Amino acid sequence: MSYRKNIILAKIDGRQLLDALSTATLCLEYYSNHINALNVFPVPDGDTGTNMLLTMQSVIKETKGNKNSDLSAMSQEISRAALLGARGNSGVILSQFFSGMAKEFQDHPYCNAALLAKALQSGSNAAYYAVSKPVEGTMLTVLRDLSKKALDQAINSANIMDVLESSLLEAHQSLERTPDLLPILKEAGVVDSGGQGLVVMLEGLACHFKGNDPNKLRINMASSAEIEIDGFPKVDPTFLSANNKSTYGYCTQFIIQGQLMDLKQVRFTAEAFGDSVTVIGDESIIKVHLHTLEPRRILDSCSRFGETQQFHVDDMDSQHNQFKSRGLRDQEPPMLGLLAVCVGSGFTDVLKDLGCHSVINCGDTMNPSAEEIISGVEKIGAKRVAVLPNNPDVIPVVLQAASMTKVELICIPTKSIPQGISALLGYSPEIAVEDALSSMNENINKVTTMEIIRAARNTRIDSTYIEQGQIIGRIERSMIITGHTTLEVLNKGILKCELPPGSLVTLYWGQMTNEDEAQETSETLQRIYPNLDLELVYGGQSRYDYIVSLE
Repeated sequence: MSYRKNIILAKIDGRQLLDALSTATLCLEYYSNHINALNVFPVPDGDTGTNMLLTMQSVIKETKGNKNSDLSAMSQEISRAALLGARGNSGVILSQFFSGMAKEFQDHPYCNAALLAKALQSGSNAAYYAVSKPVEGTMLTVLRDLSKKALDQAINSANIMDVLESSLLEAHQSLERTPDLLPILKEAGVVDSGGQGLVVMLEGLACHFKGNDPNKLRINMASSAEIEIDGFPKVDPTFLSANNKSTYGYCTQFIIQGQLMDLKQVRFTAEAFGDSVTVIGDESIIKVHLHTLEPRRILDSCSRFGETQQFHVDDMDSQHNQFKSRGLRDQEPPMLGLLAVCVGSGFTDVLKDLGCHSVINCGDTMNPSAEEIISGVEKIGAKRVAVLPNNPDVIPVVLQAASMTKVELICIPTKSIPQGISALLGYSPEIAVEDALSSMNENINKVTTMEIIRAARNTRIDSTYIEQGQIIGRIERSMIITGHTTLEVLNKGILKCELPPGSLVTLYWGQMTNEDEAQETSETLQRIYPNLDLELVYGGQSRYDYIVSLE
C-alpha cells in the first residue's frame, strides 16, 4: 500500500484512464468471490462482487477499440456504458460515480491532480444523490471519505500518484470503520462489501500507474471476524443462523428511454414499490434499481415515462438461501458438484430440491456470462462440477467458462429446463461419478419441452404468420402451434406429442399467469386426458405463461 515517491504523474488523458480501469477490472475479477463473501447489506445474498465486476466488464466491452485520448469524450462513453451495463445496487452506484466524474471532466482533454480530486468529489456526490435513502457504513461512505482525502492532498501536491496514494490509504481506513457505522456489519463480522470492491479497484488503478503486474497484486480481504471458508472471508455463522427473514423479494432493474423525463418523478414512483431505490440517468435515458415484491407492477407503472428495456430480475430469497447455506456448511465438498442455469424462483427451488449445489437464476432471460458461471462453479468447492445450461444459447458460454477455470467443468448439454430436471433425476451422490454423468446424459432425451407465450406484436416464424396477442406454443424450440387461448394451444401441443397412456405432463406456470387460472387449466386438461398424469408446479418464469414437460 506504500508507493515509491519518485513516480511523477502530472496528467491523465482518456486513453490512460480507460487502460487503468481495465486493470482495475482484472483485479475485481480476481477478487469478486472474496467480495461476494462479505455481502450482508442491504440483503445477505453474496452478489456485490459479481455485480461490480459485470458493470465494469460492460464498460470495457463497450469501449473496446476506442483510441480516443480526449478525457471529456472518453469519460462520457465510460459513464454511458456503466449506466447501460450496471448490475445490482453496487453496480448502479458505481455507474453514477462515473457519471459525476464525467461531468467534472467535461471539456477537459486531460486532468491534473486538482481536477482528478474534484472529479472524485463530484462522483461521490452524484452517487449519494442517486440513492433514495443513503446509508452510512456502505460504499457511499468510502467514496465520500476517499474523495475528501483526494481534495486535501491535491492542495499540497500536483502529483496524481500522491492523490491516488492518499485516497487509497483513506479508502482502506474508511473500509475498516464501516462496521462501526453500520451495526449489521459488526453483527456479521465483516466490512462493507461494496466498499471492499472500491478498495480493490483503487488498488488496481495504482498498480496500473506504477507499471506493476496486476496478477501479482495481493490485497488483504479477511473479514473482521477473521473467519474463512474455501480461502474466502466468511460471515459469522451466528449471524447467518439468526438471520431468518422470510422474504426479500426481487432485485429489479430496467432502463427507460424517452424524452424530457423527470428523475424525481421516476424515483418517487419507484419508492412506492420497494426499497434500496436507486435512479440514475438524464431526461432521455434512466436506469432504475430497487428491491420489490412486485417487479412487474413497477415496470408497468414506469412505462408511462417512456419505453422500458433490459428488464432484469434476480430472486433475492434464492440468492440469500444459497449464500446462507454456503456460509453454514461444514461438510466436505461433493465429489461431483452440480450447477444449473434457469429463469424463475420456482425453477430455482425445484433444481435445488433435486440436488443442485448452485443455481444461476437469470431473471428475465437466460444469458449468464462465463464469469457468472465460473463464480457459481467455484463457490461449490468441488474439483469436478457438472453444469446444466438448460438452453442451447448457454452451452457455448459454459464451454467458454470451462476453459477459464481450474475446476473440471463438465457440460451436460441440456437445452431446456425440463431437460435439466430430467437429467438431475439420473443423479445420485451414492453412485460413482462416471455412472452419474452417464445416467444424466441418457435422461436428457426422455423429455419433450413445450413453451407457451403470448405474441407481443405481429410477426412471422418460418411459414407461420402470428398476430399480436395470439398464443404461441413451441415444441422443442421448432414446431409452432398457435391459438386464441392458452388451453387451446396446450391441448394442440399434447396431441402433437402423441403421448402413450401413463405419460407425465408437468405444467410450470409463470409470473404472468394467475394461480387460480393455472389450476383450472390443469384440471381441464386432466379431464380431457384421463390416461395422462397432470402435475402443476410454480416455475416463476417471466416470459412464458407455461413451460411444459412431457415425458
